[in-house]
Amino acid sequence: PPAFRDVGDAVWFIIVTFTTVGFGDLTPNGHMAKFVTVLAIFAGVTLFAMPIAIVGKNFIIAWDERSKTQVVLLIQKRLIDQE
Repeated sequence: PPAFRDVGDAVWFIIVTFTTVGFGDLTPNGHMAKFVTVLAIFAGVTLFAMPIAIVGKNFIIAWDERSKTQVVLLIQKRLIDQE
């Protein structure tokens, strides 16, 4: 029996596989389908997971810089207000 009853199931499977969620409610049956699934997993990791990690890392760096800038501005303000 086919693993996917209709196009909706196939689209759902690819979305779940690309985003690396992997619910496991649908699985491919044949060897070629499993090979395509492996390609979809690699594509999902390459196109979604790694860029999200890079953006997250850069956000943390930017947030730290923002905190440092706020401290410097606070020190400058206090020094200027003392004079």
